[in-house]
Amino acid sequence: MNRKTLLILSIASLLFAACQQKAGKSALWEGTPLEMAYSDLLHISQQDAITKIVIDNPWDSTAILQQYVLVPKTTELTDSLRKQLPKGKIVRTPLTRSVVLSSVHAGLFIELHRLSAIAGVCDSQYMLNEQVQTNLKEGKIIDLGSSITPNIERMVEVKPDGILASPFENSGGHGRIEQLGTPIIECADYMETSPLGRAEWIRFYGLLLGQEQLADSLFAVTRTRYNALKRRAQTAPNRPTVFSGLKSSSAWYIAGGKSVTSGFFKDASADYIWKDNSNSGSIPMSFERVFEEAKNVDIWLFKYNSDHDMSYHSLKEEYTPYTGFAAYKNHRVYGCNTGKVKYYDETPFHPDLFLEDIIRIFHPELKLEGENRYYFPLK
Repeated sequence: MNRKTLLILSIASLLFAACQQKAGKSALWEGTPLEMAYSDLLHISQQDAITKIVIDNPWDSTAILQQYVLVPKTTELTDSLRKQLPKGKIVRTPLTRSVVLSSVHAGLFIELHRLSAIAGVCDSQYMLNEQVQTNLKEGKIIDLGSSITPNIERMVEVKPDGILASPFENSGGHGRIEQLGTPIIECADYMETSPLGRAEWIRFYGLLLGQEQLADSLFAVTRTRYNALKRRAQTAPNRPTVFSGLKSSSAWYIAGGKSVTSGFFKDASADYIWKDNSNSGSIPMSFERVFEEAKNVDIWLFKYNSDHDMSYHSLKEEYTPYTGFAAYKNHRVYGCNTGKVKYYDETPFHPDLFLEDIIRIFHPELKLEGENRYYFPLK
C-alpha cells in the first residue's frame, strides 16, 4: 500500500469519526441502545449498571443539548470508574431529593410512585395534586417560590440531588441555580414533535427515579390506547378546521405546525390551520394576522386559568374583537380551565386522555363513551 493510499484512508477515517460525532445521534456510548419508538430528541444506551443519555438540541439539529451518565448510588464512584465513563454530566440514581420546577413533572413523580423524592417545588399555586399540596402543608416539600426566580437560599437548604427544569431557546441557561453544582435535568420533552414522542420521555424519568420497568409499562399502555383512538378518529367522515390559543398582551402565540399540539389535531382527524408551519415551538403573531387566517375556522380551543369558568359573555368582555370569529358566532368555542382541571399534571405523559377529549369535540358522530375531562363548551 503506497503513501497516497494511506493518506486517503486516514482522511476518510477522520471524516467518518467526525460524522459519527455529529449531533450525538450516532456517538452514543458503546452500551446497548434502547429503541425509542417515537422520541426524536432522546437517545438512551446502557452497559451493565451505567446508562448514557443524549438529548439533542431541539433548536439546533447539529448540536446536543445535554449528555448524562446515570450511575447508581450503590456503585462506588472510584477514580478508576470515572476514567471509564463516557462523556456526560454524572447523575447518581435514583434521585431521592429532587427540586421540580413544574407541575408537569411533579405529577409524573407521583405516577412513578416517587412522591417522597420531591424535596422542593416552584409555582406551588399551580400544582393541583392533592398529595403535593398535603406534603407542602406538612413541610415535607419546600416551596421555593417562582420558577423564574426561585429562592436559591431555600434550595441550598433542600440539598437536592437533581433539579428538573425546562430549557428555553436563547434563555442563556438556568441562571443562579447552575451555581449550585447540582445536576440540572433538561426537561425538553415539550419540544418533541408528536404527543407520543413527548410521552416516551417517561422512560427517561423512570431511569432517573429507579422505576424503569414501571415507566416502560405505563408508556406501553398509553401508546396502545392512543393509537386505538387515533384509528377511531380516522373513520370520521369529515375533518373540521381548528385553531387554538388566546391573545396575550400584544401577541397571540400559536402552536407551530411541527408541535405536539399540531400532532394532536392531526391524530384527531382535524385540519389545523397552521399545520404547514415548520416550527415545533410557539410563534408570536399579531391579532390581526390570526384573525385574518382563522376568522372562518370551524372550532376554537384555548386554555386559561381562572377561579370561574369562561362564557361567551366573559370572552367578549375580555376582548371584543374575539366575537368576529365564526367559531364564536356559531358557538363552537371550547375552553380548558387549568385552574380547575389537571391538564398539565396528566396530559403530557397521558396524551390519550387529551386525544379522547378533542375527538369528542371534533367528531361527536363517533359517539365515544364517557365525558370530557379537560375541554368544555363555553356557556
